[in-house]
Amino acid sequence: MILFWTLNQEEYNNRTLEADVPANRTLTHSEQIVNYTVGIVLVLCFLTSTILNPVLIYHHKTGDRHGITTFLFVSLAVSDILTNIASPLVQAFYLFKRKIFWLGGSVIVSFGVFSCSSECFSQCTTTLLAITRFLKIVCPFIRLKKKLIAAYLGFYTFIMSINNIFLALSFHIVNDDFPINSQMMEVLSVSCFWLKVSHCLLGVIFSIITVIYIFCFKPPSPTDNVTRKVCRTILLMNIIHIGTILSALLRLIPDFSGVDMFYLRFYSVFLHFYFISIITSAWNPLVMLIGSRPIRQTFVSVVLKLKVA
Repeated sequence: MILFWTLNQEEYNNRTLEADVPANRTLTHSEQIVNYTVGIVLVLCFLTSTILNPVLIYHHKTGDRHGITTFLFVSLAVSDILTNIASPLVQAFYLFKRKIFWLGGSVIVSFGVFSCSSECFSQCTTTLLAITRFLKIVCPFIRLKKKLIAAYLGFYTFIMSINNIFLALSFHIVNDDFPINSQMMEVLSVSCFWLKVSHCLLGVIFSIITVIYIFCFKPPSPTDNVTRKVCRTILLMNIIHIGTILSALLRLIPDFSGVDMFYLRFYSVFLHFYFISIITSAWNPLVMLIGSRPIRQTFVSVVLKLKVA
């Protein structure tokens, strides 16, 4: 399989996401190493997300509290499971092949769109966790409604999903009858870009401000220990989206004199639409498991029950 950065410009069609490689083209040793490394990471992320996220759902659904924070944590776990339904294994399957395959194939792109859409839901959820936690601590008199949060999550995910579907279709259907022309596709791409980047920025900013406020300015209280752990967990879940921001911003870097930005932009495409969505689906449950003793106890109890069964 050939990844973005292993292709020459002559071997890649930027409009159709297809590779035009010679019949005698074979994978080099370095390409095989990269493929196997990325493939192993995808499989590990799939296993981590598939094992841990159901435990998180069980832990939060069986707990005593069922407020907005619990709702967001459960929603996050569900979206992370959906991200890993098929995309990592399909991509890893092609990566482990010694033959020449192309990452931009229609099957893999369709799974990539699904993963990207569910990752948009996941990323928006972590942003809302940061914002709601900030309001709960800094402005405790403000009351947010769960229905409002759920409606915003659903609306945002719907918009991003439709956007991703049209963008994917526009890469494969190129004719005058297709309702999306190049100008409209550019509008969709830019709107998707700024919506996601703005949510990532908000999540990072609010989680950092909340942690600083908790440790430096908040008056002491008996619940400080638990509050600090929750805020640190939310910060770690949002901080990984700095990678999303950086990979997206690579698209805005102009070509410098003597510097070819061709492959650098391909890095951003792979990171932004494929890799980060799968990484975050495994990162989120790991952070919650490591940062919460009750979740670790639930995990141990579930494992013991499965052994007995």
